[in-house]
Amino acid sequence: MGRILVLVGWLVGRCFHPSCSGLLPGLWRALNFEFKIQYAKSRTRSRFCKYTFRQPATRVRVAFQQEMTMDDTADVKAPEALAGSAPLRRLSLYEVVAEQLREMVLEGELMPGSRISEKRLCESFEVSRTPLREALKVLANEGLVELLPNRGAKVTEVDPREVADLFEVMVELEALSGHLLARRASDAEIAELRAMHQQMLDHYRRQERPEYFRLNQRIHRRLAEISGNGVLLELETALNLKITRARYAANMKLGRWDESAREHECILEALERRDDEALADAMRDHMRKTGDAVLEGLAAR
Repeated sequence: MGRILVLVGWLVGRCFHPSCSGLLPGLWRALNFEFKIQYAKSRTRSRFCKYTFRQPATRVRVAFQQEMTMDDTADVKAPEALAGSAPLRRLSLYEVVAEQLREMVLEGELMPGSRISEKRLCESFEVSRTPLREALKVLANEGLVELLPNRGAKVTEVDPREVADLFEVMVELEALSGHLLARRASDAEIAELRAMHQQMLDHYRRQERPEYFRLNQRIHRRLAEISGNGVLLELETALNLKITRARYAANMKLGRWDESAREHECILEALERRDDEALADAMRDHMRKTGDAVLEGLAAR
């Protein structure tokens, strides 16, 4: 190895120094280069993300797995951060698992009242029980699952009475959000919402229901963010978890989907005019009709 380094040093030195005096500078460059390579390798070996792509129904789930030398509480990068231009946010493995479980509950893959098989989910996500159980605690705090002492966990039932109460509150929160949005949204933010709306309509025209509803949820969250009221955003985020789940459980008719797309267009038009009364009325009306459709669907189950 020593002879190789000397030879490499001499060759590099000859490139930068025509005389033999280039031997020492060249050797230094070779050693420095070797150090950088070994350092990079050690950084690469320290951890990795393994993406396991599966396609249950119509979506791709990304399961994260850490290297066997890492423990299950180490940080990994969120897949959303990898795709965008925003700074990367570090997520613990249990947070990534919680996000996947939340999606499964909200979209009805884990049905209300069903028992959660830790063994099956650990195999599916390729993780140990530690991050899975931490993720279940997160969902229990959100009211999406119920932890059963010494018996694992189950998905909580959808209570129609609670859903009705939730929509009563959400109707008024949406109206308040409309008043704030008309005054506080910038032109750039309105343009951003219009672009998201057009993308959502593309999903609607292609009858891509899961993609449509996911983007729909992003739009509603973005509306709450742009309103500029932190308390309003916190309330809507918490309530929307239960409302979204109820919408999937209700299996609403396609006719309501058509109506909802038109209501979103009315909301965007009122926002672009900055007509706070019209915007508040449009958002209130949209949420009320959504609630009526959800409750009707739950009653028909």
